[in-house]
Amino acid sequence: MSDSKKLVVTIPTAKGTIDKKRSTAVLNEAGTVRAEMKPVVTLVEKIPVATKIKVPLKGPSPDATPYRWIWSLLRTLTFKKTDLNKALTGPLVYPNFPKIVEGGGLAWLEPVPGEQEPTNSAAHGYFVAARGKPAILSAEWREYSPNNDGARITGKAKKFRESVQLHIYTQAMYGEEIKIFLMDHDTASSDDDLPPWERTNGQATIEKGKQTPDDAIKHFTRQVNIARILDDETTRGAALQVSDYVVKDKRSKQAKDAPGTITYEACVQKAVIDVFIDDLWKPGAGTELKIYPVVKTKNGKISKTLKNTFITVTEDEKVKESPLLYGGNKPVVVGDIPTNTQKFQPCKYSMIRIESKDGIQTIFDENVLEFKPQENLTFNIVAGGGPARKTIKLSVDSLVTHVEECTASPKHKDHVIDLSSFLAKGYKKEDEKAGLKRDPESESAAKGKVEVKVNNYKLKRETGTSFSGIIKSSDQELEFDAEYKYMPEGLDQVELAKRVLGYIWIPAAQVDHFPVTVQTCRWKHNIDFAIYPDIKWTAALAFNMDKADFDALKEKFAADNNGKGIKNALQRFTMKRLESVEGLGKAAKDKWSKPTPELDSANEELGEGLGKLFALPKDKTKPPAPTKAKGKLAELMELAKEFDFSIKAEWNNDTESIDPVEDLVMKYFRILRGAIKLLKEGQNIIGGNYTGKADTSGDDGKDPDEFITKNKGSEDKNIQGLIEKMQRKPFEYELEFPKIGLAASWYYETMPPLNSDSQLWGAGRTVLIKLDAKPLVGINLKWDFLELLCRRHPVAYIVLKAIDGLLYIFADNKSSVDLSVTVTGKISLAASFKHNTVGGNVFTRAKGSSAKKEELIKGDASVSVKVECKLYIAKTTTIFQAKVMVALGLGLEGSAGLGLQASLGSDDAGLYMALDLIFEGIKIEVYISVDFNYSEKTKEVKKKKTPATEIAEAKPDKYKDVADAHPKASFEVGIDEKKISLQKIYLTKKETNG
Repeated sequence: MSDSKKLVVTIPTAKGTIDKKRSTAVLNEAGTVRAEMKPVVTLVEKIPVATKIKVPLKGPSPDATPYRWIWSLLRTLTFKKTDLNKALTGPLVYPNFPKIVEGGGLAWLEPVPGEQEPTNSAAHGYFVAARGKPAILSAEWREYSPNNDGARITGKAKKFRESVQLHIYTQAMYGEEIKIFLMDHDTASSDDDLPPWERTNGQATIEKGKQTPDDAIKHFTRQVNIARILDDETTRGAALQVSDYVVKDKRSKQAKDAPGTITYEACVQKAVIDVFIDDLWKPGAGTELKIYPVVKTKNGKISKTLKNTFITVTEDEKVKESPLLYGGNKPVVVGDIPTNTQKFQPCKYSMIRIESKDGIQTIFDENVLEFKPQENLTFNIVAGGGPARKTIKLSVDSLVTHVEECTASPKHKDHVIDLSSFLAKGYKKEDEKAGLKRDPESESAAKGKVEVKVNNYKLKRETGTSFSGIIKSSDQELEFDAEYKYMPEGLDQVELAKRVLGYIWIPAAQVDHFPVTVQTCRWKHNIDFAIYPDIKWTAALAFNMDKADFDALKEKFAADNNGKGIKNALQRFTMKRLESVEGLGKAAKDKWSKPTPELDSANEELGEGLGKLFALPKDKTKPPAPTKAKGKLAELMELAKEFDFSIKAEWNNDTESIDPVEDLVMKYFRILRGAIKLLKEGQNIIGGNYTGKADTSGDDGKDPDEFITKNKGSEDKNIQGLIEKMQRKPFEYELEFPKIGLAASWYYETMPPLNSDSQLWGAGRTVLIKLDAKPLVGINLKWDFLELLCRRHPVAYIVLKAIDGLLYIFADNKSSVDLSVTVTGKISLAASFKHNTVGGNVFTRAKGSSAKKEELIKGDASVSVKVECKLYIAKTTTIFQAKVMVALGLGLEGSAGLGLQASLGSDDAGLYMALDLIFEGIKIEVYISVDFNYSEKTKEVKKKKTPATEIAEAKPDKYKDVADAHPKASFEVGIDEKKISLQKIYLTKKETNG
């Protein structure tokens, strides 16, 4: 082609775009472009400045060059004269892009003067594409045929171990990969997935202990192509398929045309999937299937469920041998349709890979690109300094730099990787002649441990491997040390403490950026190496928890926390101690500050003295206090004033740390104090403190004179006791105190993103939480039904109070008539949860669940009811030197209980909920009992004392048991305990998430 002429391609702005730099024309929808060969001219010729005259050039003469054109779908850029399109001639043509290859299809347009050969160079031609409106239109089931032309069988019956084909018809998706899920419509439960398992010599590989193969792949992946239209497809209509005439592909075996002859054939846009009806689907889906497809684009933006496109499947032992029997289903079949124009530019590379301690990530691969690749990429690194630095290696694969054709200035050779951002921040290129050699194993001059105390904080530091600062680079690779600088030059340990404490919630951490450009004529990628701090915070809390239970929690926590446990011991804090420290702080306000070089020595001495006197107790060696199981709310309030807590930050591979526990507790203990005040208000209500107690200052003289006179000096019975007996409470309660253990960690971690199509890992914030609460809450409530009844009915009140009074006067205190119901409820909880802001969690990950079985939350709740109905009368009589007690008891006791154990977890089938119903049985006991006790008075030898002293030290008489009997007769009936495990309920399934 003459250098005096150039190809100009145009599209109306409303119908598409032109990229002259990349010689690409993109239509919004299939249609025509205008292509013309035009002379290369300048507007003016300059003559000497003094004349200030501009002389226009002569107009161009008509172009008489006999142009012919290459206009063809593009697979490889290797066209010859025999591929010329005879329908296009002359300097101006209007080629039409066919609708059937909308989406990712590329066409090549190049003018060829006279008898010359095509150049196949982007400098002399144009890539033409059309986006279109992508859609999944329809599907058809067909008999299996090697030529993809089997008869329709949609809606018909097939048998296990037979082979069929599924044709998926699309629009504007040529060259795009789609995912096809096969589902079995099941009216009894949720639809089942039918994964495409491969076979070897007819046998599927099954893992030990499983009934079916490991179903890591849940769908078929195919590239949309075009195929010769079948006879029964010609009448399907545009709503069901896209068809058009295209140039016959000369590579096909059916092409028998003479060289230079261009023929057209009718084609349809679709993907064809060979399907083996696998009998390994039976255990999961059953022996009768109704199979339909769910089709999705690779990015998941388009999805279509085709429930009406189905085949039914039944069992038949006499089925014939199937073509796909020995190989089974193929989950992935890779296509070869190019969809990106950049693939045909000179100066190229095919792949960029980055290797780090986390593994190798392919961040760019030209074979898996969409039409326009992403140019700006971020590679995230979590690192520290010294031993926590990470070596990063970037590799540019299949690099070719054509100096002759390269249009860059300077040429791309020796300038593929731009390192200016590293050099600007103190890195140096390796230069052995200058004595700069990269040595990743170089060590620092000094090794050992450094420990510094800053105010209340203790910082530990270990010196280790040094940061090299030397990078190795060429056009093909880049190798450097990535480190996060916690303490820039000039900061002392005090400033370091402040800087680290600023990261208590790690999003506040600053991220260091090192942008690198990798560029050739074909590709350009801006890669930002983002370095995040490797700081990890770990916190633990124990409240009223047994040491053995907390130790078990720590072991579980370490197992899920990359092997990292809770290193610092728990410290005991009490509200009384915290309030004392706070009070001291208020008293010393404006009189004392933390020691700094600017303060005088007196203040420094005062500060040190107060610090020693009022330092919060560590109690690290003190044995754990015994836990308390049950009691009233007032006891819980006292218990809540004490807790064990620790928090610690570690960085640089845990070689440096800080323990700010005292300051943090002091900062937030006011919130704890406020919470305890709220609980006290609840205590007053629940404990009945707003109900008045017995008041003996009123007209209590109405009680029988005989009783008053007789029991005036008695410690056992008096008028106040009688009144309190007449005012018994309608209910009582007892709390089961919570026993809570909590462990948590938060830190940066690189993980694969939720979007499985992305090649880049992200640096997300990971939060790991372990919680044990046994119980979380528990309460026993006892209702006195007789007391409740008397408050509702005046006659019942008279009768019950008369009985209470008579029993109190004529019988022992323990005599009673009871009809009570006790309800006991308890909730326990154990939870384990790990979330990363990039990789998600077991609820949100793209697979729908983890690869291994995880029990995320396990809780149980139980309620039991006990009914008591008893009459108990006891009387004690003193005869001379002996005391006789006789009691009669009649009663009925019944109990029943119901419990529920629930767990939320994940296994290889998805996220599930499991439920166990626990019936604690029913027990009824009827009894009669007699209590008899005979005791004699013991003799005491008294010393001589003054009368006043004898009266003051007089002791009650003591008795020694002589005879004691407790016969009891009873019978019991009941129903035994029973546990019923319900079937797991799956909340998500891996296959439905694409």
